[in-house]
Amino acid sequence: MSFLGWLIFSLLVGGVLVAFWESIRNWLTTTVFDWVERNFGYTARQNLTKAFVKVDRVMTSVRRRAQLFTKKRSFVFEDHVALDSLDEEAQKELLSGKVLVQEISLT
Repeated sequence: MSFLGWLIFSLLVGGVLVAFWESIRNWLTTTVFDWVERNFGYTARQNLTKAFVKVDRVMTSVRRRAQLFTKKRSFVFEDHVALDSLDEEAQKELLSGKVLVQEISLT
């Protein structure tokens, strides 16, 4: 395969990884990590987690640069918080159907 072929192939694979990274990450951290722990032990899972964190950092930086390159300003990150870790007022708002939003302005 020529250089141009490898370049096109790597751009396609990179685009697919960036586009579907959230679902790939969720699958890896649940299904694959559980399988590794069952078959190889907890230490193997810890080592895999350490390696995966490094890969996830790279993928996050690639995704952010791709968003800047395409001029998309959708830096939305979701945090999942346990309901009992919130104060009573926030719990009542969530149970009534409202959504809690914390906005940070990037200047």
